[in-house]
Amino acid sequence: KKILPVELRVVKKEELFEADEIFLTNAPKGILAVTSVDSRKVGDQKVGLWTREIKDAFDAYVGKSC
Repeated sequence: KKILPVELRVVKKEELFEADEIFLTNAPKGILAVTSVDSRKVGDQKVGLWTREIKDAFDAYVGKSC
């Protein structure tokens, strides 16, 4: 099992421009990769390793609970 450090805080917009990967989450859509912010690329503009791991875990959990 992999452990992702989590920090709850306000993120400055400038930090987003330096991120390797970004994802958003909400109930209807689940986990969504963010590939650009203000037309600037995030990472290599592909779904990142952590985003994929979290999305897969979320999808598996939701699938089991329905």
